[in-house]
Amino acid sequence: MQYMMIIKSNPTLEAGTPVNDPGFEAIERYNQRMYEAGIWVSAEGFKPSDMGAVVTLEKGEFRVEKGPFPNPEKIDAGFWIIQVDSKEEAIDWAKQVPMLVEGSGYAKGDGEIVLMPCMEFPDEEPAPDAAEEDAEASVGGTELKRYFGGFTASPETEAAVMPGPSIFDAMGEVVGRLVAEGRFEGGGGLLPSSAATRVVFSNGAPVVTDGPFAETREVIAGYAIFRAANLDEMIEMSKAGMEIEARWRNEPIVGVIREIHG
Repeated sequence: MQYMMIIKSNPTLEAGTPVNDPGFEAIERYNQRMYEAGIWVSAEGFKPSDMGAVVTLEKGEFRVEKGPFPNPEKIDAGFWIIQVDSKEEAIDWAKQVPMLVEGSGYAKGDGEIVLMPCMEFPDEEPAPDAAEEDAEASVGGTELKRYFGGFTASPETEAAVMPGPSIFDAMGEVVGRLVAEGRFEGGGGLLPSSAATRVVFSNGAPVVTDGPFAETREVIAGYAIFRAANLDEMIEMSKAGMEIEARWRNEPIVGVIREIHG
C-alpha cells in the first residue's frame, strides 16, 4: 500500500530555510535509508507559503487568497510517497523522521506528520512520469516552475463517495491536454481521514493518533504535480479542475497551491 506522508511546517521553515541547514543533511540520510529499504516512491518539498495560494470555488464564484498564511504549524512543508506492507510499517517510518536536529528548522523537536493512504485501482495505468518522458522544462521559451495542487476534503470524500464516470472522463480530458503540453507530472487520490494517522512530535518524542480528523478542510483528498510559468498561471489551471470537482462535490471546493523546490 502507498502512503502520502505529509510533514507540517513551522515559523523557521516559513521564513525560508538556508541551504546549509543541518536538517537537510538529516533528511537526506533519512531518505537514503528509505531508498535502501525499498519503500521510497517519491518526495517533494514546498517553498514558503508566500509563493502559494488557496483558491475557493463557492456559489459559482472563485476567491483567490495568496500567501503567506498564518499558523505555520498547520501549513504543509512537503511530503513523501512510500510503498509499505502495512499501516504499522508506515507509522514506524513516520516516527523516524528527524524532528530533533540541532541548529535546524526542527531544533526544538516539535513537528507533525500526517499519514494518508493513497487510493489504489487494480486496473489503473501508471501516471505519466515527466522526468522519465524527458518532458520539456519550458513552453514557448518560458521556463516552467513545478507546483503542487491539492483539493481539500469534503463530506463527500470523507464518506468515501466516488465520482461517476462522467467526472473521470472530464478530468481525463483536462489531464490529457496538460500531458500533451508537458505540464502534468502525475497525482492521485487519498483515502478519507478515517484511514489516516497523525504523528505529533514533542521534544523529539512521537505520539500517534488515528483519524478521522475534525478539521477536514486541512486534509488533502487528492493532488497532482503541475508545471506552470508562474503562480497566476497555476491558479488558472487549477480552476478548470475545481469546476469539474464542483459537479459532484458540494461547494465550497478548496484548492491548495504550493510551489515545489527545484
